[in-house]
Amino acid sequence: MYNRTAKNLDTGTQLHSASFARKQTGSESAVQFVDSREGTAAQLKLQAMANNSIAGRSVSANPVVQRLKGAAGTAQEDDDVTFTLNQEFIDKHVANDKAEAEQVTERRIATGKPPGIVEGTAPNNLAKEADWKTAIKDSTDSVPPEGDWSCEYGKSEEFNERLTKVSVPGWEAQGKTGNVNVKATTNKKYVGGLWCVDGGTDNGEGGFTEGTATVTVDISHLTS
Repeated sequence: MYNRTAKNLDTGTQLHSASFARKQTGSESAVQFVDSREGTAAQLKLQAMANNSIAGRSVSANPVVQRLKGAAGTAQEDDDVTFTLNQEFIDKHVANDKAEAEQVTERRIATGKPPGIVEGTAPNNLAKEADWKTAIKDSTDSVPPEGDWSCEYGKSEEFNERLTKVSVPGWEAQGKTGNVNVKATTNKKYVGGLWCVDGGTDNGEGGFTEGTATVTVDISHLTS
């Protein structure tokens, strides 16, 4: 059912990935009989236009709720994933107003890294904690990313630099010590961190029974 591959990371943790076999819909073709009598084609076209109009109103009236969701085979498949913003992320990217955004950035500069922020050539992106969380939850991306995990194996975890792209209202702070400029902006960045799949029912073969393992994500950084 799964294609097994091994992944070696710099962290020394051996992880496994697999490509899930997903159900394909809408790919089967069917034989249809078309009435070619005079006037029928025009009637069908008008009916199709009417159907599209109705469908359009239906979609508009009932927007799809999007979210960071569990991957196929996990207990949260197509449902909310438990995630946290770790302290490192909060220390670097969380502020409640413009003044606090400046203070947080000054503290980052004082640490001496990263070089771009210290030298004032790269901005620090900040937003309220609740806004970061809302944007992450509203993502449609699956965790683990497709192909990075299989229930054929036991506990799996991996650091992923780009888990999902978010768009968050907040601030951009840039400059050198004592001269940091802050402006309001919409932060369009990727968030990354460590995902983990664990706590599933043992399938007796060293892995988990499908649909039982839980996904958790620890968000630790931003990247372009």
